[in-house]
Amino acid sequence: MFSGLSSTLLRRGQTIFIPDPYYGV
Repeated sequence: MFSGLSSTLLRRGQTIFIPDPYYGV
């Protein structure tokens, strides 16, 4: 998603920021 930045995931209406290394861009 966003390389070098925190990836944004929407779950249950909440915004969760996950580091790229964990999400896998």
